[in-house]
Amino acid sequence: MDDADLIAACRAGDHHAFAELVGRYRTNAWHVCLQITGNTHDAEDALQDTLTAAWQNLPKFRGDARFNTWLHRIAANAALAVVRRRKNTDSLDDTDGEYGILLEDPAPR
Repeated sequence: MDDADLIAACRAGDHHAFAELVGRYRTNAWHVCLQITGNTHDAEDALQDTLTAAWQNLPKFRGDARFNTWLHRIAANAALAVVRRRKNTDSLDDTDGEYGILLEDPAPR
């Protein structure tokens, strides 16, 4: 089956067709996510977001571009969103000073 046939089957709710369609381009999407996020953990999160968004938005796919191009753009957007979330989250490893280290247990001994 070509991409157009698989997309039509996906729109009819065929999850197996979606798995086959995405299987063709998953590696490319993974590389986009990894290149943008810079690490495998965040790339995995971004790829999962990519696949979820692709399934949910497949009815909106107009076919003006190839499916691979469309999935590539979704992957880039998902990876950028993961990077933004990571930057907006303070890590405990980034804390300076002694405050967290010198806290005493208030419970009586």
